[in-house]
Amino acid sequence: MQKTKKYIVNLILTMPTKRKKVTKKGRLESPKKKVTKQGGAERRKGTSRPDIAAAGVKKLLKDSSPSLRISKEAQDETTVLLQQCLEKLAIKLRSLLDITKRDTVTVEMIRKSCMDLSLADKVCDAQLAKEPKGTRYPLSVAGVLRSTKSHMGKARFTAEAKTKLVAVAMEYVEFLGRKAGCIAKKAAMRKTLKQRDIISATRC
Repeated sequence: MQKTKKYIVNLILTMPTKRKKVTKKGRLESPKKKVTKQGGAERRKGTSRPDIAAAGVKKLLKDSSPSLRISKEAQDETTVLLQQCLEKLAIKLRSLLDITKRDTVTVEMIRKSCMDLSLADKVCDAQLAKEPKGTRYPLSVAGVLRSTKSHMGKARFTAEAKTKLVAVAMEYVEFLGRKAGCIAKKAAMRKTLKQRDIISATRC
C-alpha cells in the first residue's frame, strides 16, 4: 500500500508542467486572446438588428388570435405592413410639424395623423400602461421610434408621444391579427393564419 502511494506521488512530481513564457525583460507574457471562428461573436457584433422585431410581431398576432398558428409568411407580411404604416404616419407628422412650425411631436399630433390615415378608432385611441418591472413591450420603443424618424428627418418626441407611437404600432398589428383571424377561421375554416389572410384584412 505504501509503495503504491510513493509511486503515485513520484508520478505526479515527474509529470511535465506547462512553463510560463517569460519576455526578455523577465516579465511574464500575458495570455493571448482566443480568436473566434467565422460566424462567432465577433462577426455578430457587426450585424444590425431590425427596428421591428419579428418575434414581437408574431407574439402580437398570436395574442390577437390565440387559437391559430402563425405562418412565417403572415408574420413577414405584417412586419412590412407595419413599416409602411409607420412611414405614412411619419410623413403626416412631418407635415403637421411644418404647418405648426414646431420641432416636437405630441400625443395629439399622432392621434390626428392616425385619423387622417383612416386607421381604426381603436388604433387611434390606443394607450399603453407603464412597463412592469422585468417585462418588455413586444415591440421595442427605440426600434419603432427609429423606424418612424427615418422618414421624418430631425424631429423630437415627448415621452408620452413615444409611448403613444408604440401603442399605435402594437394595436395596428393586433387589429390586423383579429381581422385576419376571423377570415381564416370563419371564411377559410383553417387553423393557420396565412399571408393572404393578412392581405385580405387590409382590404376590408
